[in-house]
Amino acid sequence: MTRRKSSSGPGLTRERQRSKVQALSRRIQDDLFALAALAQEGKQAPKELHTAAVLAAHWLNLNAGRQPELFSPIAEASLSWPANYDPHREEREKLELFLKSLCLGKKTNINVSGEGKAFSWNTPANVVAVDLLRLAEALRREPIPPEGLAELARCGVGCRPNGNHVNDAAYQRQLKALEHWGQVGPGTLLPQLCKGTAVRWARETPGFFRLVFGEEFDKHPRLQELKTSVYGKGIDASGKRLRTGDVRKLMIQRVKQAWSSIAPLD
Repeated sequence: MTRRKSSSGPGLTRERQRSKVQALSRRIQDDLFALAALAQEGKQAPKELHTAAVLAAHWLNLNAGRQPELFSPIAEASLSWPANYDPHREEREKLELFLKSLCLGKKTNINVSGEGKAFSWNTPANVVAVDLLRLAEALRREPIPPEGLAELARCGVGCRPNGNHVNDAAYQRQLKALEHWGQVGPGTLLPQLCKGTAVRWARETPGFFRLVFGEEFDKHPRLQELKTSVYGKGIDASGKRLRTGDVRKLMIQRVKQAWSSIAPLD
C-alpha cells in the first residue's frame, strides 16, 4: 500500500499563516474605511475612529519597542510612522528617540536625516520627484504584478485630464513600456539616488517623465501644482509670453533640479 505524501510542512504552514494575517488585515482595513465614512457624518463615529487609531498606534509601537528587529525594516523604508503624539516636551523627545531607534526613513533614498539643506514638501517639483523615485524603485525591483502597484496610482498613471482613470489598450501599452524601462531598459542603469548621482537621475528625467505622464503632461491632473509653479504670470524673464512648449520644458527642468534637493548625502 502506497503512503500518500503529507501536504503539510513549514512552507505550507507559513503560507497559511500569511493568508490568515492578510485576510485579517483586509477585514480591519475595510472596517476602518467604513468607520471613516461614518465619521464624516458625525454622531459617535469620530470618537470611535479616534479610539481605533489610538489603539492601533499603541499596539504597533508596543510591539516595535519589544521586537525592533521585526519593525525596523518597515520603518527604514518609510517616510512616516503612526504614533500617538503628546505635546508635552518630555513625551515628544521620547517619541523622537524611539523613531530614531527604528531608523525611520534611513533607506528611502531621500534626505530625511536633517543634515545639510532640507527640502520642502511645499515645492511641487520635490513632491513629483519623490513620487517618481518611488515608482522607479518599484519598477526596478520586479515586474508589475497583476494587481498593479500603489506607486502607479500615486503618480496617476493612466489618468485622463478630467481625473478619470481608463484601463484601455493605451494604458496597457504604457504599463509594458514602464515595465521595460525598469526591468531591462534605462532604469536598470540608474544608481542609487544620492547627491553625487542626482545628475544621472536628472539626465534620465525627460524620458521617464513622459513615460509616466504622457506627451501632453502639462494637462495631467497630478501635475497641475507643478505647472502653476512654473507658469507664474505667464511670461519669461524677457517678458515674452510662455507657450505650451516653454511650460513643459520648465516643468521638466524643475523636476531635474529636484533630484539634488531630495537626495541624501553621499
